[in-house]
Amino acid sequence: MERDHKRLYKRFQDRAIAATEVKQCYQVTGECDFVLIVSVQDMNAYDRFCDSVLHADDNMRKFRTLLSRTRSKFDTSASLAIET
Repeated sequence: MERDHKRLYKRFQDRAIAATEVKQCYQVTGECDFVLIVSVQDMNAYDRFCDSVLHADDNMRKFRTLLSRTRSKFDTSASLAIET
């Protein structure tokens, strides 16, 4: 993001959440502000997504795309300690 401001972050989050292509949205710390997990049919659909969500935000400075070639592990379980 170009500028750090809660209102601008919320505006981007709202746009990301409303996009059907976005399956997961995380606000993170470090070299980027958000990580989106996106699912699209093909590169044309990805280009449309970029235009309607990413490029449409005037606070977006840059973004990086990573494509998954294979998935070697997917586990969403969490160990929870239960006190008795």
